[in-house]
Amino acid sequence: MRSIGPSDILDEPITRYMRFDFCRVKGCQTVTEALADLRVQQPEGRIIYFYVMDDADRLEGVVPTRRLLLSSPEANVADLMVRDVVTLHSTATVREACELFLAHRFLAFPVVHEGRMMGIVDVELFAEGIDDLERTKQQEDLFQLMGVRLSAAQQASPWAGFARWMPDSFRANYRPSLPPSLRLW
Repeated sequence: MRSIGPSDILDEPITRYMRFDFCRVKGCQTVTEALADLRVQQPEGRIIYFYVMDDADRLEGVVPTRRLLLSSPEANVADLMVRDVVTLHSTATVREACELFLAHRFLAFPVVHEGRMMGIVDVELFAEGIDDLERTKQQEDLFQLMGVRLSAAQQASPWAGFARWMPDSFRANYRPSLPPSLRLW
């Protein structure tokens, strides 16, 4: 598994970071049958959610691990699943996935293409990417409180920023020994 680092990775396709070892169950199964199938076909990665699939690999719903493990053994999986599933389309970028993780606070999202589930993206893969997005958002919020847009501040020179924030009385009395073409005020 690759982990997310620099912000240029945020524009890469999500399919590069997708996992294929997720837990599939069928809606027609009971909890006992679903758990027995999982014991036979154990996924390698960590188990966060159980994905309810039909015979054509179309996603029907999601069952949180706790709900499946603590439900009555005779309960039907279809009765336990969440039907309104938040998904990522296979054409999504890492940035879009990070935004979805921030908005919904889920631990994983299924990646779908034409209704069929292709894999999942796990929040662990995006921890650094999300940190980068949150850090950028926090910086923008701070700069907006000060009345400066982050993009404008990044394009301006440090001296120009210094000159804007210094009081007028300081600038009026300060006489730099720079040629007039290099003076900021």
